[in-house]
Amino acid sequence: MSPELDESLLLSYSDNELSQIIDNSPTLAPGVHALSQKLVAKRVMPEVLDGAVKAMKVAHALGIRVPSTRRTIKTDSKTYWIMDFIEGVTLEAAWSKLSWFTTIRLAFQLRGFIRRLRSVTSPWAGSPVSGGCTSYWLDDKFGIPDRSPPNITSFFGFWVDFVSLRKAMAKASSPPVPSTAWIPATAETLVLTHHDLYSSEHPTRLPQPDLVD
Repeated sequence: MSPELDESLLLSYSDNELSQIIDNSPTLAPGVHALSQKLVAKRVMPEVLDGAVKAMKVAHALGIRVPSTRRTIKTDSKTYWIMDFIEGVTLEAAWSKLSWFTTIRLAFQLRGFIRRLRSVTSPWAGSPVSGGCTSYWLDDKFGIPDRSPPNITSFFGFWVDFVSLRKAMAKASSPPVPSTAWIPATAETLVLTHHDLYSSEHPTRLPQPDLVD
């Protein structure tokens, strides 16, 4: 018989014991398990866990409605993030049933969330803990040295002008020539940004819809 979670012992279980409980719990989505009516466990990559937990704490401190972290576990093969379960439906599922007034209200809520996130700045792009960047928008085979604003601008400039590897190598060994293509201006600073602003990623509480990130 599969073990069941005793919430009162959540902090007492060993990582291996919790991992076994999670693996035998119902699956809500790929990599997401329902541990109880109040808790879920999300499987994450080990290298992004600390940064994700930190970003969640920052968002909570800004007054953004996010689940609270209850525990993290790491075993030899798996890493899980245990957090509050937020009951509701996704914005994607609820959208067609919402009135136009409600959609506008939710849009202003989302805008407010983004504005609060953008109040947190950093001199580089990446994890608020390690500085590592796993964004597919800012990555390629060779990576960007420190992902500072000037280097990010250079990254955009390279790909805007890219035709072939041979021409790129020839250009790199020649004196720099200003690009004729439009390239975004170099930002003075970088801001905290949510990477997955999809309607399927945002639970909505009903019957009075409110966004939860």
